[in-house]
Amino acid sequence: MLWFSKKWILSSFILLINLGCINKNVADDAIMLSVINQLNTSEDFYQSREYNSCVVSADTTNGRLSVCFQLKEADCSLKFFSRISTDSILQKRKDDLTFISLNYTNCSSSVGTLGAKYNAMSIPASIVLQDYFKINGNIDAKMISFTNVESCGSVGLLVSKYVPVNFSSLLDSSGLQSIDGLESELALITTTTNACINDLSFQPAFLPTIQSLRDGSIQRGIVCSHTAIPGYQICPWLE
Repeated sequence: MLWFSKKWILSSFILLINLGCINKNVADDAIMLSVINQLNTSEDFYQSREYNSCVVSADTTNGRLSVCFQLKEADCSLKFFSRISTDSILQKRKDDLTFISLNYTNCSSSVGTLGAKYNAMSIPASIVLQDYFKINGNIDAKMISFTNVESCGSVGLLVSKYVPVNFSSLLDSSGLQSIDGLESELALITTTTNACINDLSFQPAFLPTIQSLRDGSIQRGIVCSHTAIPGYQICPWLE
């Protein structure tokens, strides 16, 4: 078994940058996070570790953002997030939203917001990625990077500056899948009223999750920025 010290890893990484072996591009996020994760967790570069979280990075109109999700290694991919994968899925959501707008007047304040999201989408699309990065569709793998990490805490994101004061947990992969649907998307819009949520007839056991997402105690992901962007904290590995 080969063994490398933290000092050796860090110095080698710096040497690679200085020699020009690592160019400035999207892949830098994955390289930097991978090195930080090794330095923070192990003296043995080759030890077997379990990855329980996923850092997703992409450019927005205001600058580059990263979001950490509690996802297993196998789910840290574009396929997992691109839940609206066909035109028929998108059209069904539009049709269902039209039905809600005609039959549930309590939901009128947020129907237009969700409708605008759907109308801006093209396939494949993701409500989650759209909410964080404003990516409407035609998501190209070159636009976005996915990096497996041990946990969102291992890269420094489970501290008070990145999460609300009432934060308790992140949704895992099954939790993120459970909110993949029109009703949940509508309920998570801030202008949606409790009367509308009652009309949507969620299963009683699922209502606490919806309410916790709305009040911030449960989060889909933890976001940070690569540069100074109002409303965001700089990612800890870039400070």
